[in-house]
Amino acid sequence: MKTKIKFFWVIGGGLLQIPLIEEIKKLGYKIIVSDKNRNCVCSKRADVFFEIDIYDIPKHLEFAREFEKSKGKVVGVLAAGIDAPETMAVLAKELGLPSVEPEIAHIVNNKDKFRDILEK
Repeated sequence: MKTKIKFFWVIGGGLLQIPLIEEIKKLGYKIIVSDKNRNCVCSKRADVFFEIDIYDIPKHLEFAREFEKSKGKVVGVLAAGIDAPETMAVLAKELGLPSVEPEIAHIVNNKDKFRDILEK
């Protein structure tokens, strides 16, 4: 049985993700980057690039399902330096990876909901 290549998915492809990608590559993983800008600075650093808005959760899930069927195994997901914790949490949950619960990510990303909970 052929072993699938291990990929780490970085949501967002801006300048702040460059150090993250470099460190992940040092660990031996291939890199997936998703960003709505196909010309983002990290698109050329990625082994696989998906042109997806960082907030488009359904599209991330669709691409993840298709990717894992044929291309490789996603072993980690991270949205660092950007405001997409909900995308990260839902994607990680779909892939069976450890992460913050999607409900918690939604709350902390929504200031009004977060304040309401803190007031309770």
